[in-house]
Order: sequence, then C-alpha cells, then structure tokens
Amino acid sequence: MRAIIISILMYALLAVTISAQNETGLTSKGIHIGMNLSYLTDYGNTEARVLKPGFCGGLYLTYNLTEKFAIQPEILYFMKGSKNDFDDDSEGMDTKWNLSYLEIPILFKITQPLNEKTNVNFLAGPTVSFLLSAKIESDWDEIDGYDLKDDLEATDFGITLGMGIDHTFSSMVVSFDARFTLGLMDILTGPKDGYGIFTNRQSTNNNIYFLLGLGF
Repeated sequence: MRAIIISILMYALLAVTISAQNETGLTSKGIHIGMNLSYLTDYGNTEARVLKPGFCGGLYLTYNLTEKFAIQPEILYFMKGSKNDFDDDSEGMDTKWNLSYLEIPILFKITQPLNEKTNVNFLAGPTVSFLLSAKIESDWDEIDGYDLKDDLEATDFGITLGMGIDHTFSSMVVSFDARFTLGLMDILTGPKDGYGIFTNRQSTNNNIYFLLGLGF
C-alpha cells in the first residue's frame, strides 16, 4: 500500500512540475476507460483456457518533447487474471483467478499526423503494477473464494506495446488505443502445486486491452 501511495504522489508531482516548467509541452491530460482480455501463462488446462474479460481505466497525461515524440505516464486500474472454461462433457471444473492491479505505464509515444487534427500513434514503454486483490472463483468448493494475495508477488513488471489514433475537436482530444502488455516476471510466490493449477511452473501476466480516451 505504501508503494501505491508513493507512486500516486510521484505522478501528481510530475504533472504539476511539467505544467509549471513548460505549459506548451503538456499537450493533453485526461481519462481512459476500456476493457481488457487477460491470461496467465501456464495456467491450468491450456485446452480449456480462455481470455478473461475485465474493466480497465484511469488517468493519463501527455508531454511532448518534440512535435512527434512524447512521454505519456498513466495510472490505470485493471481487472486481470485467467480463466478455464470446460465443456459440459468434461470432468474439469471451471475456475477463474480474479486479480486487480493498479498499473503505471510510462509510455513513449511517436505521432504520425494524418491531417491537422488527426494522428496515428505508436506506443511502447515499461509498466509497473501493484496487486490490489486476488481471489479464486471456482466450481470446486474447496478453493472457491480462496484469497490468493499472499501467494502472489505484490509488484509486477512488464512491457507495453500499442497503436492508436486521436482526433482533436476544438480543445478536446478523443483517442482510441489497442495495446498489449507482456509480463516479465513470475507472479507466483506460493506453492507451485497451486491447488492443481500450477505444477513446477512459472506464470506471467499477459494482457490485451482497448482504451477510449478523452483529453483536455
């Protein structure tokens, strides 16, 4: 929790500092809202594994270093995890890991103008995530409702890649991004048998997500 508070304070300080130093460099600040499709590598039965949908959203600011190159820090809330769905004829039991994170991507943004008001954007950068909650939801009564938080790393790291488009309406910027975050570390700290889900494996967070942005 202390790391989360410090990160939020650093984000706020960065925003204030940038604005104070150069009003013209801060080209946009606003909100993102969208959905994500997440999965954990080596999670359960790979034949039954499906992408787990969830909500994502938060705040961002864009600071242009040059006309076509910017840095874009963000604070985003994510509902992540993984999911196994078995056929009715299967003996397997449907299981979901419901994980929530506070995620801070620091993205480098390259902009290619299409016209005076519309841009195509390419995004890449590191991401740090802080685990907020983690619970199992399962048809198997013995593990349904189990709190996983103590069995997972409190902090996760990854690389985010994406592409998007934005259009300026007067003083408002509307954007749409499609992104992928590749997890770089094993998030499991508990026993590797993991209630039959993990067996001497490593598991990383992976996430495909889509964001609608409204900037000012």
